[in-house]
Amino acid sequence: MRIRATTPTERLLYFNTFTGNGGKTIYTINGARILTSGYMADNGILYIIDRVMYPFGSEKTVTEYDNNPDVPYLSFTSVTALQEINTPLFQEGADPGNFFTVFSPNDSYTYPISREAQQKFYTNWTLINDTIKAHIVKDKVLCLPAEGNIPEAMSLNGQLKFTRRDGKVYVENNRVRAEVIIPNIPLRNGVLHVIDNLLYFIYDTIHQKLSQLYESRTFLAITDTIPDFTSRLRSETSEMTIFVPETSAFAKVPSRLQGEVEGNITLLMSLLNSHVILGQVLDIDTLLRLENITTLGNRTIRVMKMNNGVYLQHNGLRTRVTRGDIGCTNGVVHLINDVMIDSHLTVWENIESQTQLSTVFDLMRNHVDIRTTLSAEDGSYVTVFLPGTFFLNELPGYSREMLSAGGSRVHEALIGHIVENAFMGSSDFEDGVERKMTTKSGRNIHITRRGHAFFVNIGCIRCEPGSQPAHTTCQPPDTLKGKSLPFLVQGSFRLGQIMNRWISCLHMTTIWPNWELSCKKNGSDFPLPHITGLYQALFAQIAKLQRMVMRIFTRT
Repeated sequence: MRIRATTPTERLLYFNTFTGNGGKTIYTINGARILTSGYMADNGILYIIDRVMYPFGSEKTVTEYDNNPDVPYLSFTSVTALQEINTPLFQEGADPGNFFTVFSPNDSYTYPISREAQQKFYTNWTLINDTIKAHIVKDKVLCLPAEGNIPEAMSLNGQLKFTRRDGKVYVENNRVRAEVIIPNIPLRNGVLHVIDNLLYFIYDTIHQKLSQLYESRTFLAITDTIPDFTSRLRSETSEMTIFVPETSAFAKVPSRLQGEVEGNITLLMSLLNSHVILGQVLDIDTLLRLENITTLGNRTIRVMKMNNGVYLQHNGLRTRVTRGDIGCTNGVVHLINDVMIDSHLTVWENIESQTQLSTVFDLMRNHVDIRTTLSAEDGSYVTVFLPGTFFLNELPGYSREMLSAGGSRVHEALIGHIVENAFMGSSDFEDGVERKMTTKSGRNIHITRRGHAFFVNIGCIRCEPGSQPAHTTCQPPDTLKGKSLPFLVQGSFRLGQIMNRWISCLHMTTIWPNWELSCKKNGSDFPLPHITGLYQALFAQIAKLQRMVMRIFTRT
């Protein structure tokens, strides 16, 4: 919807609606979210929005702004120099009666394109025309919100898809993705978004593309040690689909397996071939339709969509596609968050390899029975819920001291995180159905799945496996390279109401101890059974507040 503002200048305001988290409708004006319903006044109506509407609008049309942008450091000559290729289209963009959404790459991002790619582009007028059209949506003004789902839009050449990652918005056309650097510049006849890449035009080989991606540097360093595999990645004639583990994925591979593969060209080549489908260019939509695919290494992989993500599964290993459909001249790249090693690892080996579980691993290694249970290769299964190092480091000092001291209470707490004779992945829990499981310590836990969220309840503690604070990294609650399944969990806090009293309740798992704590009451000790370290911290703060109040009254 378009409304012309009457003050301070004759400029247009553009309203859009989007779907946010939980299906809630989001209303925006020039990309700014409207936070409240209108406040009526005698002389008008007031809306509160979530940010200043900047960049400020311009009275220029789309074509005029491309030729002469108001923001000093913007320049689109790489686009405007091509106006003669499709003069009628640029003339339409200069007409205030036509409305457009335009994604324009700034010159600073298009100049680094290789000389070979430029030669290929500028000598093909059909390719130029198709590429220009791929950046333009006609008869629609789409301002991008700071949150919520952005629906796909049809450009004059191809579908535009939008994704969010790490707080950034990306737009994609023909398997070429660009980051939206400056969104929502409102113009007289539409809106312009500044992007950092040329959409539609594919000009890098797989090897060139991987060298540009930070997430794939470890994978590329490994492949460069094998000339035959490298030449395949550089080839302009051999097409392929390749699943590339991110750098963080290699840190999860247990040191034993790293040692076996290192220096063994045969094993390394077999491992790499297990990530390649030769002779086919398969985007995510095609992979989901096929459901099952066979790699060059003769590995059968199942492709599934689950919890708003795409997963690959083979032989007990499930890995998530973190970024798909990276178009290249000789195929397509999909980034994944695990190395697909065809080896049976125990849950103990997985825990040992996870840096975010280093603290709990140090606690568990001192207990032979726990190590035996988690290292078993006799066909038995376990499902394990473990607190991450981040949360354990946030425990009060006296709680950490109790953990470090070890003993029977720590042992009981640790086995309270292990469920024997159970292999439960996230897809094995029905949405909205509570599942009761009994741990090795005899304690019952209750697990409920709601959409993509999982809740573990034990007593008054509520936890969510597989989620974590924004600044930490955590493995999703799914199978990890073997027959056993650890749920990695981290800590954050949520208010929960227990026994009609508001207290801080764990959003993630604590150590689930059965410790008795001592608190002072009228100068004597009294036990408080079944209180976790979180409640220790709560009572410590209350006691501190009481002492402060007493000092104030003493002084007065």
